[in-house]
Amino acid sequence: MNNQEAKEILALYRPATADRTDPSFAEALERAKGPSAAVNGQNNADPELGRWFQEHCASHLSIRGKFLEMPVPPGLKDQILSEIPVPAAKVIPFRPVVLLRAAAIVALCLGLAALFWRSHHREDDFSVWRSRMVRTALQPYSMELRSQDLQAINTYLAGRKAPAEYTLPGGMHKAQAAGCAVLRWQGRPVSMLCFRSGHPLPPGEQTDLWLFIVDGSPVRNGPAASAPVVARVNKLITASWTRGGKMYILAAAGDEEFLRRYF
Repeated sequence: MNNQEAKEILALYRPATADRTDPSFAEALERAKGPSAAVNGQNNADPELGRWFQEHCASHLSIRGKFLEMPVPPGLKDQILSEIPVPAAKVIPFRPVVLLRAAAIVALCLGLAALFWRSHHREDDFSVWRSRMVRTALQPYSMELRSQDLQAINTYLAGRKAPAEYTLPGGMHKAQAAGCAVLRWQGRPVSMLCFRSGHPLPPGEQTDLWLFIVDGSPVRNGPAASAPVVARVNKLITASWTRGGKMYILAAAGDEEFLRRYF
């Protein structure tokens, strides 16, 4: 870069602005300002260009200062705004036929979407049932019976015609029963057993382990084998399995390692 090329670049330079860190001025500044602006440790400053650049900056700052000293005439803003032409509003003619056609298309799209969702997410599908049970555990709920006695819990469930004959996972002896409730799913009762792991519970929480049991017939696409299928659903980690004609979901407020202690 020669002096003439540097001057053409620096003519656009504005002192006391972000231009001093703009890479497009770097090489020209190196030639004009010397060591303080050297690039890569090299100093290619030119004294003549440096004097020109100092005069350029001084002139720019002087003119800028004079503009800043000029008072703004009162009412100038309102005058400028009043002289800006306001475009006339465009009137779109009312066309009932077009609106009816648009409404029909929207209704058709919504209907197709609902049909697609139902075909892939039937209400009796296992994934829907599991999500519903997890939401029940996460929302505020009241245990219909509060008891640490599993026999009393089972008697209550049997009286409500909910599943009361079931097989607890082997690790559930580490947890303490807290109570139960009876839910409904596809017209069938679902037993919800609540347990405490013994870990400190957040304020307002009653339990941190939930076991849901339903007769397998009202749920489609559930786990066929007795080996638990682990999956995270919402904020809970769950294990699901089928045994003896019943379907189970064990849900826990923790990670998979925490959950596996109980089955």
